[in-house]
Amino acid sequence: MSYRMPSDFLWGVATSSYQSEGATTLDGRGPSIWDEFCKKPGAIKDASSGENTSRCYERWADDVRLLKELGVNAHRFSIAWSRVMPEGRGRVNAKGLDYYSRLVDVLLENNIRPFIMLYHWDLPQALEARGGWQARETAEAFSEYTAAMVKCLGDRVKDWMTVEELATCLGQGYGGTNLAPGLGLTGKPLAQVYHHALVAHGLAVSAIRTGCRGARIGLDMDTLTPVPVIEDAAHIAACEAAYRRLNGFLTGPLFEGK
Repeated sequence: MSYRMPSDFLWGVATSSYQSEGATTLDGRGPSIWDEFCKKPGAIKDASSGENTSRCYERWADDVRLLKELGVNAHRFSIAWSRVMPEGRGRVNAKGLDYYSRLVDVLLENNIRPFIMLYHWDLPQALEARGGWQARETAEAFSEYTAAMVKCLGDRVKDWMTVEELATCLGQGYGGTNLAPGLGLTGKPLAQVYHHALVAHGLAVSAIRTGCRGARIGLDMDTLTPVPVIEDAAHIAACEAAYRRLNGFLTGPLFEGK
């Protein structure tokens, strides 16, 4: 038995900037929270870091060739915020922009549709030093950074994602200690972190809509989904209540505006 996929189905692959690019000090890139976190003794079990990766920053042309050979027609990659804005806001690093611009051009030349993730966990360390996601300034800086990327790539890229896995990157990075920056916050300080990230998403959506006509915009949510073992009304209602309890602090503002 065979099944033919729809003609417009996208076969995609994905990378994230800190996990794949390498070149953490090359061409003016500033440090991110993951660069600093990896320096902490015991933070990473094998003491590895994003400096020793598959080196996409240097091997991007070979990567695109491999994607073409694989037959994929979509590639989602994330932007290293500190590669294009080393201080998190203000000065724009032209070499960083040029890298992503070249990558987009060559993807399109090979009929591979680019999808951009703006934030995959690697906040510029300069912003973290001023409060990181605990500070509203970071949401405002994210809007500026988004506008800069849309100005550079919005004529060619129509698929944009704002933040990768809010619940994990903030819950474990700010609420826990096993992801960068590893602060272990609780209560109101952690709630402010989530709030500022949601504000950042909203500001980024506005910036993308302003600068990129016809853009498709979303974010990558890692919600927890309870499934009823017994499919009767009571168990289904319990799962619906559990879903709201587990995820509502993020999905409520997104879908209900409260």
